[in-house]
Amino acid sequence: MTKGVPKERIAYKNFFAEISEEPALLPEVQEFTKRTFLVDSGASFHIISWDLLTDAERKSRRKLATPVQMMSANGQIAAEYETDIFIGVLGHFVTALIMDKAPFVLSLGRLCTDEGYSFYWNNNTSPILRKRGKPDIVCEAQQNVPRLCPAEETPE
Repeated sequence: MTKGVPKERIAYKNFFAEISEEPALLPEVQEFTKRTFLVDSGASFHIISWDLLTDAERKSRRKLATPVQMMSANGQIAAEYETDIFIGVLGHFVTALIMDKAPFVLSLGRLCTDEGYSFYWNNNTSPILRKRGKPDIVCEAQQNVPRLCPAEETPE
């Protein structure tokens, strides 16, 4: 580990130099916390809870022209806002709907159709997100649910 630099900063150092999509978010991206994301094949949208947003993500939220109606385990709910979230292990931003008290969910369908990923999960192996020209992203499976977890450290 580089002296004095937290492990999570080292893990994403290669991405920091390449980010140009949202310059206003850069200082906070460099300080972003370790967040784990559920990769959900049943989710139509990327979703994040207001409680999990960084200050910069909260400030950059946008009101939707029309609220997005969804069915949850607790009945029908509506999202009125969205924001851009930097996903370090993917190396880019995604737009997520903001909900109250929701887990951080990445829509597998959107990752595949909008972002160009393919998803593989063979018997007795870890789930993998694959994008042409990029290293494979190995997901952790917890209770048969794929999760993207921050890397601890990248090789020098």
